[in-house]
Amino acid sequence: MHSGYNVLYDMLKLRLLSLLRYGFLTSLTLLAMLWSVSLYIGDTYVNRIVMWCVALFYFAEIVLSGRLKHWSWSNGKWTFVAFIAFFAIMPTVSLIAGGDMTSRIFVRYGLEQRYSFLMFGLMGILGLPEDINLKWVAYGLVVFPALMVIRILSGMNMQTDFASSFNDARMHFFNDHMKANAAFNLALVAYALIFVNGKLKEQLIFGILTIPSFLALCITDGRIGFITMLLTLMTFSITSVWKWRRRMLYWLIPVMILCIAGLVGSHPRMAWLQGEPRLKVWNVAFNMMEEKPLGWGFAEGRQTFVDRCFETIDCWFVPDEIRNTDKKYMFHPHNAFIEEQLSDGPIGVLLFLACLVLPLFLFRNREYLFAVELIYIVQYCFEVFYTVPPFCLALLLLVIPGIRNQNPYVSNDV
Repeated sequence: MHSGYNVLYDMLKLRLLSLLRYGFLTSLTLLAMLWSVSLYIGDTYVNRIVMWCVALFYFAEIVLSGRLKHWSWSNGKWTFVAFIAFFAIMPTVSLIAGGDMTSRIFVRYGLEQRYSFLMFGLMGILGLPEDINLKWVAYGLVVFPALMVIRILSGMNMQTDFASSFNDARMHFFNDHMKANAAFNLALVAYALIFVNGKLKEQLIFGILTIPSFLALCITDGRIGFITMLLTLMTFSITSVWKWRRRMLYWLIPVMILCIAGLVGSHPRMAWLQGEPRLKVWNVAFNMMEEKPLGWGFAEGRQTFVDRCFETIDCWFVPDEIRNTDKKYMFHPHNAFIEEQLSDGPIGVLLFLACLVLPLFLFRNREYLFAVELIYIVQYCFEVFYTVPPFCLALLLLVIPGIRNQNPYVSNDV
């Protein structure tokens, strides 16, 4: 009788573990798709619910499976230690600086942008179960941007030229070009993984689904997204030729550089550089850095920065309905490195750089990692942390083992 109970218990445990892992993978894939269109984690209640589902399924599976008994350390985990340290530096500096850590500015526009560093940092250190097949996350990173383009096209109002109408519809249904173009570029990297490691059927289906992301990057008004796409394609071209015939690179690289320079120079928004408002905004930030080189703390730094910008420069690009509410504190320096220096000082900047650079030294699959790093390093020179979650997820996809026995999209050990 006792053995019968044990058999029943083991069966129920296996079934529950299977449900938890399925729930984790499903919610993680859904979160990857939602983050493609959201300004930050707290942008919608749906995002928050799905994020907490990911955490709940993950930690419940750890407790039930008991797999931490076999946990071991490896050097790759230093990347995820940097993730957690970077999350922790913001409340630490804010506490030392004596800032308000309960304000909406601190919580909504600070912590919620960086939760993903904490969540994925813990996942990277603790690991994932071996039978979790992360290729479904790669599928989601390709499919959802394609659905975004289809929805934008279906809701366009052709009152002006095609590109302007596309951009207006994108803003209405989803978000601005920086976030959308980051998702489109990440779709290219995800498809590169599928193309190299997937079957012919997967290559064809997801190749077709990647075309909308490629075309959207070509026609939208996003200079950074367009330039990053060209650099990403150049990266994969160089790594492919390097494996095949290295001597071709002597003439191929100069040709690609000239082509990229010509395409970038002909982009219509390059003519706007003379009146680029970011230059004036950065000047305000540089003056603040001179006052407090060790950091202002997030809430005080963001509030002071926004108030000074509105007082000293013409912020014509900020809508009136935002100026007159506390949503004005969503306004930021449009540079993640400057934002981090203002908030947390040089220690925060170094930790942020560690999150970006360490994977290139600690893991293989460097062409994919470099492509992801390239997308987001360029992005963060002109944006802040609203696009951090997909970056963390992309690294998780590339460096965590667990799918190599089924469909080896990655081959790294963490």
